[in-house]
Amino acid sequence: GRASGFFLSWMLVAGGLFAGLIHAYFLLQGSEVFLAAASVVLLCATVLLSLAQAVALIRARSDAR
Repeated sequence: GRASGFFLSWMLVAGGLFAGLIHAYFLLQGSEVFLAAASVVLLCATVLLSLAQAVALIRARSDAR
């Protein structure tokens, strides 16, 4: 139902933000593994889309009330 959809969506937001943060941590520690342009673009896109999804979920939740 609706509640399980919201839960799954929040889990996707958390996963995307975690992926971005853990890779940023590795980059700040000096790892060069994720410095390829495609990797950086995908990581940035993942974080931005996760943030956009979080905003959409917050708005959808407030609209449902």
